[in-house]
Amino acid sequence: MSSTRLAWPNPDPNPNPTRPGAPHVTRPRPVSPQEEKRDREKEIQRANKEILDKFSEHVKQFEVEKVTRLQRETQTLKRVGDEVFRIQQKIGSERTAAWPK
Repeated sequence: MSSTRLAWPNPDPNPNPTRPGAPHVTRPRPVSPQEEKRDREKEIQRANKEILDKFSEHVKQFEVEKVTRLQRETQTLKRVGDEVFRIQQKIGSERTAAWPK
C-alpha cells in the first residue's frame, strides 16, 4: 500500500525544504542607525534600572543586618557591664569584710 502526499496544503511543517528540520525564519528588516541607537539606549536604561533595583535591595538588607548587629552588641555590652558591676560589688564587700574594725 502506498501513501499519497497531497501537493496542497503542504503537510510538511518545515517550510524550508533546502534545510530539513530547519524552522522557517523571517529576516528582520534592516534597522536604521538611529533605531539601533535608540534600542541600545533603552536596553542600557533597562539594565541600569535592574542593577539599581538590586543595589537598593542590598542596601536595605545591609541596613537590617546593621541594626540587628547593633542590637546584639548593645545586649552584650549591657550583660558585660552588669557582670563587671556585680564583680566590683563583691570585691568591695570582700574588702570591707577583710579590714579589721
